[in-house]
Order: sequence, then structure tokens, then C-alpha cells
Amino acid sequence: MALAIAGVFLFFPEMSSALDTKALDEIYQFVVLALVFPFALGFIRLLKSAQSKTKGCLVDSQQFPQVLSTLEGLAHDAGLERTPLVVVVPGLEGLSHSLQAGGESVILIHSDLLNAPRPDGTLGALHFALAREVGNLSANHQALWYEFSTTVSQSIPFLKNLLNWTETYTADRYGAALAPEYAADYFGVLALSKDCWLDFHPSQTIKRAGREKIFNLVAAWTNPAPPLPWRMLALAHLGVFRGDMVGPPHISTQDLEKYHAPLFSKPAILEQGAEGQMVAQGSLRDHFAHSN
Repeated sequence: MALAIAGVFLFFPEMSSALDTKALDEIYQFVVLALVFPFALGFIRLLKSAQSKTKGCLVDSQQFPQVLSTLEGLAHDAGLERTPLVVVVPGLEGLSHSLQAGGESVILIHSDLLNAPRPDGTLGALHFALAREVGNLSANHQALWYEFSTTVSQSIPFLKNLLNWTETYTADRYGAALAPEYAADYFGVLALSKDCWLDFHPSQTIKRAGREKIFNLVAAWTNPAPPLPWRMLALAHLGVFRGDMVGPPHISTQDLEKYHAPLFSKPAILEQGAEGQMVAQGSLRDHFAHSN
């Protein structure tokens, strides 16, 4: 549009005489802003990507090789062309975040995820967090064209929240497709902390969904992310958080090859039938003790 307006005034200069000075200034400002904005946005994205790699420890074959190995497997299963870079940071809003700029993808993970292993040493919460960020990248939530096309939505508070909610639910669903057996670990750490997540009761949290008082319900819609019980309930309806949630993985690479769409709409874990909607009772500590 900006180019079209600029072309009109360039090839039809008599149009300028039909408008007053104030109107012309506003039009020129709009054209300049519209033409400069994509380049400014690209520069800001490159700057943020560069800054992210200076905040913590870059994962490679020498530093946290198990994290790199996990990510490579997830990226392959999701159909990403390149494995993203991973940076472990000591402080982060949320447990993970992803960026994309200059053809390079970066995933930031909170260092707490490396300090919240299962009793057998498995880093389940980390695994699910990486799966969610791979989902964000697969769904193009960090792509330049996506950010540019949602600029208006991101500048309006309520619409911005709705957009964030959609992205959150989509990332959760990717996590459920790629690493369903680690969902409880992730939400336990997210709800409590790396220190007491084993005492997390998934069933008790899910039961809270839909029982909010009207004022709490209204307040929930003003949050930038969906309430935790709502997110977990959405996955519980899809067969996650079952009694065998601490068992071995339920999805193989061969299963996922059928679902390399932008959104894994119906992965194998979601085809278990109605019994898959039953939520495991007790704390995660109880389940791990029972599984051993």
C-alpha cells in the first residue's frame, strides 16, 4: 500500500496540489514509516538473536551434549531443516523461549530445567520444553512474515493476549505430539519449581478448570497466557496425563512421519480412545515410586 501511494504521488504530482500541507505530511510520514518498518523489524530481530547468545551458555557437543542430542531428535521428528541453537540462561521469563533471525533459530532454556530430573536422572521437563519450542518454530511463530503480519494484533492488549493464547496452546500440542510422556514433568516445574515439582498432582490441578469464580474467570482473560489448569485440561482431553504417563514414549519416529503438517492434529498418542482421557491420581513422586 505504501509503495502504491508513493507511486501515485510520483507519477501524478498534481495530486499534491489537491491536498493541504497537513494531510500531505501525514501521508508522507505513513509512507516513510511503512517502507522503513520491515527493515527496522529485521534489524531488531537480528539484534535480539545476537543478544540471546551472549546471555548464557551455548549448548554444543562439549557442553550439555545430552541437551543437543535431545534437540536433534526432536527437530528431526518435527521435520525442521536445521537444528536450532540452544542457550542455557540462568534467568528467563517462563521456562523457554525461541527466536529466529537471519535464517538462524535460537532456543533459550531456563537453567532450572537442568536441575529438575526424575529420580532416574531423566530430564523430562527439559525434553518437553524443547519439544514446545520446536513446535513454535515449526508453526512459524517466530518467522519474520508472521511477526510482520501480526504487528497490529500485538499492539492491542486484548488481541495480543488472544494471539499469545493461541500460540501457547499450539506449542503445548506440539509438545504432546513429540514428548507426551514428559508433559507432567514440565507442568510440574512450571507450576511449582525445580525444587518441589515431584509433589505436583496433575489431577488436582486439572480439576480446578471450569470451577473459577466469575471475577477470577474475567481476570484470567486478561493474562498473557492461559491458566495452567486450562492448558492441562486441553491436553488431558487428548489422552495426556494418563496413569502410564511416566512410562516409555508412546510415539515413534515412524508414527510422526504421518503428521508433518504445520500442526500435529492427530498424533498416535491421541488415538488411544476414551480411556486416554482418564487423569492419573496422586503426586508425580508417587508415580515414579510406583514405576520403580
